[in-house]
Amino acid sequence: MKTLRLALLAFALSASGTARAKSAIELDGCDPLDRELLVELFELELRTLKLDQSHFELVVSCEGESATIRVLQAVTGATPARTSVDLSRTAPEARERLVALAASELLAQAERERREEAPAPQAEPAPPPRPPLFVALPRPKPLPALLVGASATRMGDPRTVLWGALLGMQAPLPGPLSLGVDTRYAWGTTETPLASVDWTLLSAAIELAVEGLADPFTITLGPSLRGGWVALEAQAESPARGDRVTGPWLAGAGVLRFAPQLERHVLLFAGLEVGCVLVPVRGTVDDGPTLVSADGCFVGGSACAGYRF
Repeated sequence: MKTLRLALLAFALSASGTARAKSAIELDGCDPLDRELLVELFELELRTLKLDQSHFELVVSCEGESATIRVLQAVTGATPARTSVDLSRTAPEARERLVALAASELLAQAERERREEAPAPQAEPAPPPRPPLFVALPRPKPLPALLVGASATRMGDPRTVLWGALLGMQAPLPGPLSLGVDTRYAWGTTETPLASVDWTLLSAAIELAVEGLADPFTITLGPSLRGGWVALEAQAESPARGDRVTGPWLAGAGVLRFAPQLERHVLLFAGLEVGCVLVPVRGTVDDGPTLVSADGCFVGGSACAGYRF
């Protein structure tokens, strides 16, 4: 049996002018068939079925009045697709078209099987969500803490810096809430043209705050009410005479604290307190103009160490 190979790695120009590979066809013992006409008809069928970009190797074997068509190399798997046509029932001038039609349908079937068997493309996993900047701090077992520290507050009129020492306690509440209490002793001096005024402020504060986590810090934020007793003592040079004024003092404030995450029982933090005086204390000159007053708004900072127990 004579074998004739027609390698159709022919390139046909598409409408855009680019070359398209047509893959390969092998004719085995099919001398009665017009090779060029078969190729032309087969290419026409592939374009009709939109299979002109397929890659395959097709073998047409002729024996007597029968032609067997096989797809030897396609992306359908190891088992070749095949079909047979009876040429005896077809006029000689139409046999090339019959073989081309059967070969194109076989290739179309192979392409459908390939698409059905191909695994669906997997979508890329979504990137993990970014952690929020501020989240409620989970605390498996909240612990109260005892605090000691130092403070500096700028307040009064004229503006005066008061240095202080504090002792406080912080207790956890349900959820992210906490309750804080502190006592503070602060002192400072205001210099005026008439006298030097010494300040003494003894106060206590209570605050309700929410704790959150902004890695690597724990943040505490909430309102505070601070009240106490203020003493203003003027030191004047003769013949002027200084006097002492005392009275209750009350202020509302907001508190913000940053604490690094340390060992479970160790607590360090830096705090900021901003507020305004609600009940002031004023020192006057002979019942006249005010010389010094614990009034207006204030801002202060503190640094504390604590132990959770």
